[in-house]
Amino acid sequence: ESHLMIGIEFVFVAIIFFVVVSFAVPWHCVETNQLADGQTTVQSKGGPKHTETFLFATALLAVTIAMFLCWYVEGWTFLDTLYFLAQIVTTVGYGDMTPKSPVMRLWTAFLILLCLIALARVLSELMDHIFAIQCHALSSLIAGVTSTRSPDQGEDATLTERRTSSSPTLVSTTLPFACFVLVGTVFYRFQQHCTCSYGRTAVPNCTDEDYHMCVEAGGYSMTWNDAFYFSIVTLTTVGFGDFAMRNWLGRVIGIPWMVLGVASTASFVSGMSAVLTRSMRTQSHSETMDKFLEHLGKHDCDTGLTKAE
Repeated sequence: ESHLMIGIEFVFVAIIFFVVVSFAVPWHCVETNQLADGQTTVQSKGGPKHTETFLFATALLAVTIAMFLCWYVEGWTFLDTLYFLAQIVTTVGYGDMTPKSPVMRLWTAFLILLCLIALARVLSELMDHIFAIQCHALSSLIAGVTSTRSPDQGEDATLTERRTSSSPTLVSTTLPFACFVLVGTVFYRFQQHCTCSYGRTAVPNCTDEDYHMCVEAGGYSMTWNDAFYFSIVTLTTVGFGDFAMRNWLGRVIGIPWMVLGVASTASFVSGMSAVLTRSMRTQSHSETMDKFLEHLGKHDCDTGLTKAE
């Protein structure tokens, strides 16, 4: 009961803080101008950036309070708390670590909504910045290769240039995602080939010193297929929960892998969608030009134009 009362006090303190800041920030972000006719205009000083900063700071405060509640109310370790919060931020939700107390469940519901708004945007901007650097490097590399091309290649040169213009987006989004999948598959295949886990998820009467003994005792095992399946399910935030990060090292490595990998998946999906949309538009334009040239040919119009022109 004492833990419950402390948790309730923290919730009320946090709510008071959010209310005070929400009223203070708008007045801090505006300035008033007195016009010649006596009228007063109000103009924003902060803009969208100030709102994003406020949301991010609020999310960090909520995460800090959640870490205290996980440690003091739920009795989790610091690593388990970070592992649980990483599942919230990435929306993976394996289900192996769930809050039991009413206060923690209420705060988790609030934290999920807040993280979807604030922290997800911050991670998205971070990955966009990283992929922009990769895209610039790949564009420079492709420009250097295509600059050695002979000028008399005609139509083939034009089509090649159009294809390479979309290559940086495709490569810069596909390569990081593929690397995260590969790293997750290899790491968890060897790290969690069979483990007895620890803490709340530990398997009783289990030893992972020997693979066969671990399997017979009901330990958590992974094959190559399981590790690849686990990586895809995690990075796409599906999170069925049949496989999860069970041992200490798996969670230490898995927390940044999960957060950055989910962000790379979002960029991969966005990049692939852009490439497919561009390809469909190019194909539609090419079909239209073919019909137009065919129409001119039927009417014996010698225009002297090629398809490339």
